[in-house]
Amino acid sequence: MARLIEWESVKEKLRLNDDTLKDEMTLYIQEVDDLVNNRVRNKLGTHDSNGNEIVLPLTVDGQPPIDEELKAIATDLVIGKFRLQTSEKSLIWDTATKNLDNYLDRRFGYTRNIPFRHIPLVTLDPAFGPPSQVVSMDAGSGWVPNSLLRVTVDGVQVITTPAQALTDGNGRFDGIEFTIPASSIVDEISVIIITDRKNYKEINFTVT
Repeated sequence: MARLIEWESVKEKLRLNDDTLKDEMTLYIQEVDDLVNNRVRNKLGTHDSNGNEIVLPLTVDGQPPIDEELKAIATDLVIGKFRLQTSEKSLIWDTATKNLDNYLDRRFGYTRNIPFRHIPLVTLDPAFGPPSQVVSMDAGSGWVPNSLLRVTVDGVQVITTPAQALTDGNGRFDGIEFTIPASSIVDEISVIIITDRKNYKEINFTVT
C-alpha cells in the first residue's frame, strides 16, 4: 500500500545525507498524514454518491486515489511542520496549508452536503477504425465496484469480451473488448456509451 508521504521524499527535500532525523520526522509524517485524511473526510464525508464507503487513509489504489500533486503538498506540510517546530518560521507551513485547501476545492469542488461523485474514466484503443474494428477499453476507473458494464454503439448493445464485463473491487477494469458493428457508416461518428448501474461515459469513435 503506497503511502501518502515517503521518508525518502522528505529526506531529499531537506537535503539530508543520512537517517539521523528519521525517527523525529516519522512523527511529523504521521501527524500530517492524519491531518490530510481528516481534511479529506471533512470534505467528502463517509460515503460517495454510489453509496460506497470512502476508505481512509488514502492510497494510490483506493477511491479517491492519491495523486502526485497531493503527495507533494503533504511532503511540503511535513517540511513546514519541521521548520515551524525548530525555527518558529511558519511560511512553508502556511503556504502548504493553503495549497492543500486549494487542492481539495479544485479536485473535489464545493462538496458540502453533496456526496462525492467519482468521474468514470476509460480510454478506447483505437479511437478510430473501420467497421468490424475490435476496440479495447483500457484504464477504466471511477466506476461502481464489482459492477457489470453494458456497452452500446449508436444505441445498440454490443457483446463484450469477456461477456461478463465486470469492474473490480476498486471500480477499475482493463482490456475489455468489443467490436464496432459491421453496419457502421464510414466517415461518420459512432457514439459509444459505457454504463454501470449508476454511471455512464459517452465517447465518440470515428469510423474510417
